[in-house]
Amino acid sequence: MKNMVRYLDKIRDFLSVPLLFLSVALCVAELSPVGIVNFGLLPAVLFALTIVYSSKRLTKIQSFFSLSAVALLIFLMYYFDETAARLIAGRLSGKGALFGAVRNVYSLFFGNMLEELVYHTQYSKAILTNGGIVSGAVDIFQFDTESPNGVTASLLTGRYFENIFLPLGAGLSVFPHLEKKEKLTLASVCLLSVLAGDSRVLSLFLLLVNPLLYVAYLAVIFSGYLVASLLDLRIGFTFSASLSEAVKYVGSPVYFLLTGAVLAVLMYFLSVYILTKFKGENEELT
Repeated sequence: MKNMVRYLDKIRDFLSVPLLFLSVALCVAELSPVGIVNFGLLPAVLFALTIVYSSKRLTKIQSFFSLSAVALLIFLMYYFDETAARLIAGRLSGKGALFGAVRNVYSLFFGNMLEELVYHTQYSKAILTNGGIVSGAVDIFQFDTESPNGVTASLLTGRYFENIFLPLGAGLSVFPHLEKKEKLTLASVCLLSVLAGDSRVLSLFLLLVNPLLYVAYLAVIFSGYLVASLLDLRIGFTFSASLSEAVKYVGSPVYFLLTGAVLAVLMYFLSVYILTKFKGENEELT
C-alpha cells in the first residue's frame, strides 16, 4: 500500500493542473448547448502517463511498443464499449443501488454508454402511453415530471446525492491534506460535479488520493441510491442531476435534504478515517 500511495501522489501532483483545466472546460461545455462530453477519463490519463514515462525512461523502440500497446488497449475498450454496456445493463436490471455504483466506475473508464442505455432505453423500464411506448428512466420521468414513476426513485434520485452532497463530504475531508494547487483542483472538480452533474473528474481525483477513498465513495453512492428507493424519493432529472435541476424538480425538500446531509456526513467521516489511517505512510513519503 505504501508504494501505491507513493506512485499515486506523484501522478496526482503531475495531473493536478491538467485536471484543473479539464474540470473548468467540462463545466463550461456541459453548461452550454454543447451538453455532456462523453469520454472515459482513465484511458486518456493512462495514455498521457505512458507518453511521459516513455520519453523519460525508455528507448525509442520501447516507447513505440509501449504506446502501441496502450493505444490498442484503449481501442479495444471503446470497440467493445456498447457490447459491454448492454451486457452490464441487462445484469443490473431492477438493481438501482448497484447500478449507481457501477455507473460511476463505468463512466470513469468508458464514458456514458451504460447510463445512456439505462436512462433512455428499455433496460430500465418502458411504459405504454397514448403516443406509443416511452422507455428509459429519464425519458419516462420527462414524459410526466409532475407525477414521477417509481423508477425515478430507484434509478435517478440517487444521482443527486452523488453529484451534490458527496462532493461536499469528500471535499471537506480531503482538503486539509492537499497542497495549494491540489486544493484549487479539488474545488474545481467538486464544482463541476455540483453545477454540471459530472462526477467523473472527482472520482478520478479521489482514486488518486487513495483507492480506498474511492471505494468508500462508491459505497456511499450505493447507499444513496438504496435509501432513495426505500424512502421512495422521486426526484428525477432530464439532463445530468445538477444543482439547478434539483432546485427545479424537488417537491418537498425535507427528506431529500436530510438524506443528503446524512450521506455527506457519512462520506466525510469515512474519508477522515481512511486518510487518518494512512496519514503515517503519507508523511513518510513526503
